[in-house]
Amino acid sequence: MGLLDTLEKKIPEKEHNKFEYGMLLAFAEQNKIRTVFGLKRKLDEEIIKIAKFLAENRTGSSMNRVRREYARRGAVLQKMKDLVVKYL
Repeated sequence: MGLLDTLEKKIPEKEHNKFEYGMLLAFAEQNKIRTVFGLKRKLDEEIIKIAKFLAENRTGSSMNRVRREYARRGAVLQKMKDLVVKYL
C-alpha cells in the first residue's frame, strides 16, 4: 500500500473535493514521497523555506508581487500540512 492509497483511505471523502487535497496528492507524487513521515518532513521544509524567503525579502516595491505569491504558496502548504496532521 503506497502513500497515495493511505492518503485516500485515511482522509475522509468530504475532504477529497477540496483544493488542498488535490495539491497534497500532487505534491506527494511530484516529490516521490513514500511515507507519511516523509510527507510531513517535506511540507515542513517547504514552509520553512518560504518563511525564510519572506523574512529576508521585505523591501522594494518590485518584491510585493513576488512576496504575495510566496505568501499564497505558504498558506496552501500550511493547509496541506493541517490535513496531514489532522487525519494521519
